[in-house]
Amino acid sequence: MAFFAEESASDVRFLTFNQDVSRLAVGTTAGSHTYKIDPFELLHERGGEGTSIVEMHYSTCLVAHVGSGEGAASSQRALRMINTKTEKLIIQLNYASAILAVKINRERLVVVLETTIYIYDITTMNELHMIDQVPLNPNGVCALACSQNVPGDGTLQNNFFAYPGSIEKGEVYVYDVQNLKAFDVIEAHNSPISCLAFSPSGETLATASGKGTVIRVFATPSGEKLFELRRGIQTSAQIFSMAFSEDASLLSVSSDKATVHIFKLEVVNQAPAPAANGGMMDYFSSTITSAASSLGESILPKSVSDIWQGQRNFAQATLPNAGSVNMCALRKSPNGKVDCLLVVTYDGYLYKFALPSVGGEAVLEVTHALGLHKEDGAALAGGMANVAIATSPTTQAAPPSAEAEPAQGGATKGQAGAQADGEE
Repeated sequence: MAFFAEESASDVRFLTFNQDVSRLAVGTTAGSHTYKIDPFELLHERGGEGTSIVEMHYSTCLVAHVGSGEGAASSQRALRMINTKTEKLIIQLNYASAILAVKINRERLVVVLETTIYIYDITTMNELHMIDQVPLNPNGVCALACSQNVPGDGTLQNNFFAYPGSIEKGEVYVYDVQNLKAFDVIEAHNSPISCLAFSPSGETLATASGKGTVIRVFATPSGEKLFELRRGIQTSAQIFSMAFSEDASLLSVSSDKATVHIFKLEVVNQAPAPAANGGMMDYFSSTITSAASSLGESILPKSVSDIWQGQRNFAQATLPNAGSVNMCALRKSPNGKVDCLLVVTYDGYLYKFALPSVGGEAVLEVTHALGLHKEDGAALAGGMANVAIATSPTTQAAPPSAEAEPAQGGATKGQAGAQADGEE
């Protein structure tokens, strides 16, 4: 999803984690940077031109790059696939309008324009399909599942792509980019869609509307609603990002507020008893829910009862500052347990929080400066100790190349194919 910041403490214009949350890519007004998460270090930097999008292909040296200017050297209408090890251009695709989003998995590359979507085979860069007359999508809101292998035969399943189906209400289109077929529309919210996220397996899809108070999780491709999660009831919020844990048991949600919410995705058979120190709000919510259940129907209008009955967050993390565009991710430790929340911000910082096993407030363990801050570029452990940032590049195998083919569907190929609130 595209966000455009007029002013920030750094020159950051784009942020993203790779598919397994082992890498971080940052686009700035002067270039792009790729970091390793653990241990935190700078792996690669590319200067000389503004970057509006930089998407990674897992942990390989293949990167999709879109400029931030209008000139030939940094056009927002040109997608360049680059080998970061050799610094060679693999292929360039040119379009009639600005590229708003690029998504990559092991089989497909999807390019999103305001009213058109292009789908490519990532191994050959052949255009497979173009979805035209897409509802206006000025922010490039979309999501692509990483997909997973079918046991036994190695083929991919759940290779789904999702995008808004309307600019007036919260409809979501789900498209199978592997088999090139559309599914039924999911009527997710009353308000227009602002954020989408697939679980790594592609079996579930999280949706948020412009109001930002209710997050819904649906089974894909059936569209069955599985969970309704309440971020808050006091104010609306602009949802910046949502991210599932690898096993889809947790969902993190970040916004323009200082609180990042972590929800546990489990079936709740009955309303939980209010905590001893939960306060009047918890007591009021529990009382209303219990009363509605005892009557066999809601005693409140649906728009109100949805707010009270939605599951609340299991844990939360508090950022030092509110308002900065950010992206969150959940990462598991070497022991296989999901116990780490990562949040990277346009202010030029990466925050690592330890998740509490029993819920509650997540603890900020370390703050890394990305080296892009206008004042300094140190990494601060616990906000105190200085940690050096390495600058040595990685040594990844270069993807194979093929001879260029004629352009199709308005895209021009370059040198080679690539591998590698009320109701909402």
